[in-house]
Amino acid sequence: MKIISIFGSPRKKYSYEYTSLVKKIMDEERNSIEYEDIFLQKILQDNCNGCYQCMKKGEKFCKDYQKINPIIQSLDNADGLIISCPVYVDNVSGLMKNFIDHLAYLLHRPRFFGKKAIIIVSTLETGIKSVSHYLSKTVSQWGFDVVGTIGIKVKGFEQNEIKRSKYMKKIKKLSLIFLQSIIQNKKHSPKLENLIFFHLFKVLVNHTRDLSPEDYNYWEKKGWFEKNYFYKIYLNPITLTMAKFVAFLVKIRIAKNEKRKMK
Repeated sequence: MKIISIFGSPRKKYSYEYTSLVKKIMDEERNSIEYEDIFLQKILQDNCNGCYQCMKKGEKFCKDYQKINPIIQSLDNADGLIISCPVYVDNVSGLMKNFIDHLAYLLHRPRFFGKKAIIIVSTLETGIKSVSHYLSKTVSQWGFDVVGTIGIKVKGFEQNEIKRSKYMKKIKKLSLIFLQSIIQNKKHSPKLENLIFFHLFKVLVNHTRDLSPEDYNYWEKKGWFEKNYFYKIYLNPITLTMAKFVAFLVKIRIAKNEKRKMK
């Protein structure tokens, strides 16, 4: 079993400490877990410049491909992912945002299905809910099954024994859920927002195939244009119908816009 931890902080402090607690709890339950820590501060100093080459031509055309690809290869070979990030002014850190920007193509060409992930967010006071939601949504769109998140207020954890004890119980619970989800390796039926995401992108990828041929070729190779979701799983008929209807409305709007352009 291999777990990758990606750190969005420029220093080894609170985020690193809380992630280490998760690892310790998991090690107490199971031997021979292999860990790999990825510190974005050391690997990715250059910003994404929004050149769109990863979308149009493929990720190999990114100027920072040699830095990003080893991380992708590690994730391909991992069973689980821990995203650990502090809150910076009610948002993710600049390091984490830059990393996510470099992986924008994964929203169009997700690949990590069957792998589990958890999100750890640390803050002095605010931002836990919004940052946890953003990271969970993003990692899910890469293909990961996010099985849990935890937000920790540093002052409460460090200075209040009662709050620290409560946080430790939450950390232990999350750690065990994470471990068991990897061991059991079950796939779950997607939520409505995930189904809408799939069917919207099916429409958009097909529509922009000349602009982003790499996306279209990827979807075609995967056979997703003929499927109702990324992988075979039970889909609630009602939510599936709703997702298809939303995609249908978008398709109509695109067609209307195309007609206006031709006039």
